[in-house]
Amino acid sequence: MPYRTLHRFATERCGFGRRDTTVRVVDGDPGSECQIDFGYLGYLTDPETGRRRKVHALIFTAVYSRHMFVWLMYSQTLAAMIAGCAAAWTFFGGVFRVLIPDNLRAVVTEADAVIPRLSQGWLDYAQHTGFVTDPARIRSPKDKPRVAYCTSSGRFVRG
Repeated sequence: MPYRTLHRFATERCGFGRRDTTVRVVDGDPGSECQIDFGYLGYLTDPETGRRRKVHALIFTAVYSRHMFVWLMYSQTLAAMIAGCAAAWTFFGGVFRVLIPDNLRAVVTEADAVIPRLSQGWLDYAQHTGFVTDPARIRSPKDKPRVAYCTSSGRFVRG
């Protein structure tokens, strides 16, 4: 039997070579959701101290418009997160109703698929600012496809 016949049979009857189907996700209203993720950028010289320091990017991606805001930071502490959020709210012109962090240590103290535990400081900030935190499920990269840090290429990718 020719290979083409075998290939056609395997494709039609056995699903050979099929990729996962893409399911379009309906985006919410403008200003309703924002996704947050960290990424490692490399080393920069700190202008205040003159020494080389590890730099991270805190990336905010508006789900509806896909506009992005990037905040550079030297540490991933709660104070640095709040400073980045304040700068993002200025950039976007307001606070989003729902924030979707990717299990950042300063925000999520215990990642869980069903009931993640958020840090008390973050809960206080969220209540004060008026948004809800809905962390991405642990080990589920397809849950938050708008922006992610690709470790193999070392770049940020947008979905």
